[in-house]
Amino acid sequence: MELGTLGSILKYALKLETSLITFSKGVLSNSDEPKTSETFQELIIKHEKILKRLKRVRHENTTEMILEPIKNFNSNDYSLNELEQQVYSEENIVQTMKNIETVIRDFYFIAAEKVSFIAEVSSFLENLAEKHQENLVTFNQPL
Repeated sequence: MELGTLGSILKYALKLETSLITFSKGVLSNSDEPKTSETFQELIIKHEKILKRLKRVRHENTTEMILEPIKNFNSNDYSLNELEQQVYSEENIVQTMKNIETVIRDFYFIAAEKVSFIAEVSSFLENLAEKHQENLVTFNQPL
């Protein structure tokens, strides 16, 4: 799907964050490891806050959503299809999370560039990309 407006970008960002939360809740409910459970509980809380902030930014920037067309930005390049067939095993959780965090981080970095005409939103999306980069660092360490 072409992400041709600020509204479609923010809507897709909400979808990505919701998918990450859903996956994390699945890991949490299927994990027997206390460290894994703690990590994913913290992640869920963090990303639920991000969801709220995204909704607020989307609401506050309604008028800008239709002003500036955005080109060459497609949601297919940032798909999380692997989550649909996910089996929650301790062996593949870390690699799956690295993949998810990389996709979402890259999405936010490109989205920030694409909406640079709204400095506040661009900065917000860049900040989200950095948060996902921090999550990548977490998953590069043993759980």
